[in-house]
Amino acid sequence: MCGIAGIIDLSDNPIDSSIVKSMSNAMTRRGPDADGLLSMPNAVLGHRRLSILDLTNNANQPMTDKNKDVSIVFNGEIYNHKELRKTLQNKGFEYFSDSDTETILYGYQAWGREISSYLRGMWAFAVWDKKKSTLFLSRDRFGEKPFYYYQHGSRFIFASSLNGLVPALETKKISSKAVLSLFSYEYIPNDQCIYQNVKKMPPASNIIFNQNSLIVDKYWDINYKSKINIKSKEAIDHLDKLLGEIINEQLVSDVPTGVFLSGGVDSGYISAMAS
Repeated sequence: MCGIAGIIDLSDNPIDSSIVKSMSNAMTRRGPDADGLLSMPNAVLGHRRLSILDLTNNANQPMTDKNKDVSIVFNGEIYNHKELRKTLQNKGFEYFSDSDTETILYGYQAWGREISSYLRGMWAFAVWDKKKSTLFLSRDRFGEKPFYYYQHGSRFIFASSLNGLVPALETKKISSKAVLSLFSYEYIPNDQCIYQNVKKMPPASNIIFNQNSLIVDKYWDINYKSKINIKSKEAIDHLDKLLGEIINEQLVSDVPTGVFLSGGVDSGYISAMAS
């Protein structure tokens, strides 16, 4: 769990970097191991790090490519990053860390907005493309990692948590629609938020923000129509194989790994396979 934050302003209005610092500080509990701040023309990015892969300072964020054209802040873990790393190295990208953050950074440069389709894992990340004056945001397929944002004219503000966004909000008016949802469902659904005009980024979506527009683009959805004609034994064997692959991917870590057990069959099974 890390915390990301940032303010993008595509006008000539200056960005107060101390506000982004306050946003980052509000999320200290999400990332106690390191913090970083990067100020650029039209963009200020902040990050709180919980170190999982590559515990060195080389993996600290915000992270920028060697030409200083593209910068990233990232929360999550990419389980297939070693496989993607080999592909990107074959394309000529030279790594300076062992982190999955760098793989997203180069993946964006190689594949643009298609990068999200290459990733397996849980993530919320923001890439500032200085050359194109474009902010590219992405959230994982099932929305495991949170992402809040607010846009007003040429200014776009984002953070991993609502308390991280609050220092940058000019007003904090309560949304009556969100309150109604809260009392009706006991939670605030979809892209609503307790504050007016603040939104949650939808799962399995990208956002592209530039001088022309703000586009929310869904890159993936579950296909319920596709049916598999398979026998019970084959299904069990196939599921067992998939679970083995997934668990092995998620055990990759440079820190000790633990398991939370709910006591059900599924968590017990996963723990047994992991051990």
